[in-house]
Amino acid sequence: MLRIQLNIFLKIANAITWALLVTTQMAGCGMAGIPFTGQVIDAITGKPIEGTIVIAMWTGASGLVESRSVCYHVETATSDKDGQFHIPGWINPAGPFALRRHVFTIAYKPGYEGEQGKRYFVDKIDMELFKGDKHERLEYLESAVSHECFNDDYREQLIPYTKAIYEEAVSLQATPGDMAIVKSIKYHLDVLEAGWDAARKAHIEN
Repeated sequence: MLRIQLNIFLKIANAITWALLVTTQMAGCGMAGIPFTGQVIDAITGKPIEGTIVIAMWTGASGLVESRSVCYHVETATSDKDGQFHIPGWINPAGPFALRRHVFTIAYKPGYEGEQGKRYFVDKIDMELFKGDKHERLEYLESAVSHECFNDDYREQLIPYTKAIYEEAVSLQATPGDMAIVKSIKYHLDVLEAGWDAARKAHIEN
């Protein structure tokens, strides 16, 4: 009964947020995102995966002529014991206008890899244990911190995700090549924690 009531509540919340989104867009300014709920599943066993960090990123084009890709909002959630996660809705009346909007999700769990891609309102994220060696894992982790919404404007949302990746990378480093990758990941974390200028200065000195 509680699950049914929760589903009804989420559907009502989605409808309200969607109405606000349409109203905002008709006004010609601002941005909004609809909340959605999903589950992280082990692609091999079919079991839920707890403790997965899920990042939802809203991106789009900045204009019709000479447009560029822009990231205009980021939300984060962590899956529970049932693998469930909830990304909240949001409204930013003063936000930038963007065309061809997408919701881009990425997910991270130590030792796992998952499909990273642009999907609308993800209700299931499949992940599986990483099959490569330690160096291949480090290369995967380095690619995971470089994404379209990497920006210190979203430090609050991205620091836990990036820090968790860095901590796994540190535990895997063994060769000079590994250490270079770890340093690259650390630079991304420093940008979020201290800003671009401080991060550049720290890495030049080191």
